Amino acid sequence: MGYTGGTQANPTYERLGDHTESFQIDYDPTRTSYETLLRVFWKEIDPTERPYKRQYMSAVFHENEAQRQQAIATGKQAMEGKSGPMLTPILPLGPFYRAEDYHQK
Repeated sequence: MGYTGGTQANPTYERLGDHTESFQIDYDPTRTSYETLLRVFWKEIDPTERPYKRQYMSAVFHENEAQRQQAIATGKQAMEGKSGPMLTPILPLGPFYRAEDYHQK
């Protein structure tokens, strides 16, 4: 568990700023693909749901242009049959800050 997507250095739960609570997935691309992870993500969320707060929003963070394109493509597929705009942002990956120990699961 941690925080990413914001501008404040070294955020904490009490000083989150514009970051989003998130988790980081370390994976072996020889065993699974980024696209597979994206498909699981899109299956588990409603991309048309407006977040209550930025802190709790669903988002996809990408490391490079290829990942951005995969996120866009799989997001469009997730939107098939849904009405309304896609509200889940696809954002460049910035620094990931590990959350306090009491937030770790």
